Amino acid sequence: MTFFRPLSILLLLVSVVVAYPSGAPNAVCETLSPRHKENVPQTDPSPFVFKLNSTEVMGGDVVEVTVTSDTPGKTFRGFVAQAREDIAVYEPRGTFILEDGSPAKTSKCKNEDDTVTHISRDDKTAVKFYYKAPNDFAGVVTITGTILEVFTTFYEKVQSPQITIRNNGQSSSTTEKPSVNDTLFDTCGTTKSCFGQPDNCIERNSCSFATTVAKSPEGNYIFELISFEANAKWVAVALSSSEFMSDTSVMECVKNSNAVSDVKKYDSWMSKNPRGVTRQGIVQTTSKLISTRLTAHMFMCNIERPAKTTVNNQIFDLDNTEYHLLLASGTDLSDNGDSIGIHNLGAKASDKRLLGDIRPFASPSNLLYKLHGVFMFTAWLGTSTIGIFFARYFKKQWQGRQFMQKDLWFVGHQASMILTWLLTIVGFILIFVKIGAWSSTKNPHPILGLITTILCFIQPLGALFRPAPNAKNRRWFNWIHFVIGNTAHFLGLVSIFFAVSLMKAELPFEMYYIMIAFGVYYAVAHILFSVATEEENLNELKTSGGSSCKNFLLLAHVVIVLILTVVGIVLICRPIDDSR
Repeated sequence: MTFFRPLSILLLLVSVVVAYPSGAPNAVCETLSPRHKENVPQTDPSPFVFKLNSTEVMGGDVVEVTVTSDTPGKTFRGFVAQAREDIAVYEPRGTFILEDGSPAKTSKCKNEDDTVTHISRDDKTAVKFYYKAPNDFAGVVTITGTILEVFTTFYEKVQSPQITIRNNGQSSSTTEKPSVNDTLFDTCGTTKSCFGQPDNCIERNSCSFATTVAKSPEGNYIFELISFEANAKWVAVALSSSEFMSDTSVMECVKNSNAVSDVKKYDSWMSKNPRGVTRQGIVQTTSKLISTRLTAHMFMCNIERPAKTTVNNQIFDLDNTEYHLLLASGTDLSDNGDSIGIHNLGAKASDKRLLGDIRPFASPSNLLYKLHGVFMFTAWLGTSTIGIFFARYFKKQWQGRQFMQKDLWFVGHQASMILTWLLTIVGFILIFVKIGAWSSTKNPHPILGLITTILCFIQPLGALFRPAPNAKNRRWFNWIHFVIGNTAHFLGLVSIFFAVSLMKAELPFEMYYIMIAFGVYYAVAHILFSVATEEENLNELKTSGGSSCKNFLLLAHVVIVLILTVVGIVLICRPIDDSR
């Protein structure tokens, strides 16, 4: 020792970890050492280590620390540790947090909770606690301290891997999405298959969340579940026979957000009816958590699952059965915390294949989704809007003008509505061919679309029973025809508005701008046409040429509606920007 200490201090140091069943005393704050002339530290490498689940954090983030041994079953009786920038300098950095019932306690050396130690001298194989990085520091720290095996055998200056701490003033921000090319995806397509959100994100190093699958030499399957979203609480993958939500097995990787932050694995069950995911009744040994990783920018679970398992009386044979991977992520857990919440960060399905077939995953074709969207958008924002204005504003405008022995306004109205009917019926059939069943989404789009399609279908059938122009029931027919047609038009537009938020639709946010612009234009157009019609009535312009003002308005109306329709179709067909 380099300097003399009074006998009382020496006696404290002798029993730093063992003789004090309630932990190391404050007298060892600086040296973290129980050194005594009769008991010296071991010179061999320590069989005990400080294991971390993360080595890169932001100020205020939490790292899980485990005191344990690389030798299975090897026990220790006590320890004392601090986080230091330089292990030789007595300047603790950050604080420690404990779970309820922990066999450890925190104490104050220079600051509250800057030191952690044991509370009993019972044999232990592992003790877990949490290190919280300081908010006012940026640099590198090491968890260092003494671990005591028995009274006469202890190891000083045991060190964890270094922890890099960044603060919000540095160039790397918590909102910055990191590149994923940090070895996680280096062997995609050679030793493991990779699948991420959005499309092609693995090649572009821009995934929001992802999963990988590989087969171990023992024949088990290794799944990695990874999230790169700062606000994500979970990422999960399901093994499904369908690309849609079905009754099947799920593996969850969940970042807890209680007093401490750590990552856990859960096995759960997804059901279509009632819709949701639950862990209740699901054995948590279906899969095994190999390791986790948690940084300020990402969290990850490495999960091992046998090739053949039985979950909820259903056999999952990964060697011989093809599966879709249903990948999803979200920011919330259920209210009672026993399941994941809605997948508000995204969800997607892979193609169906044997998971042992190592090659890049692909997503199922979304062509039918896109065609459905194009047909419905064209019908209810385009052709029906033009047809409604022919019927409402041009019955008098073009009196005496005919085409194939029919009034010109009626020809325009009928042609527009026949196109609307055909586009709607084909679009309706396409979506049912794609999904194969009624959608279980809580979004009102499906029910609004169904009502719209029914009204659209019966509208021309009702026209077959149209009374003669001078019949006494003609006005009732006109009113019913008017109400059904305009109700279908309104519901069709509202249904499209709700479709923008559907994950499967993959529509860009700009679609909302198109819908809002159309709504504003539609109201202004009705005002302009109403004013022009009133002016026409006052001047009794009922010649075959009609009002030149209304003719110009009609031309402008058709052009504007077609422009909005074309822009909408382009947005429907365009892939969503990966940076969204």
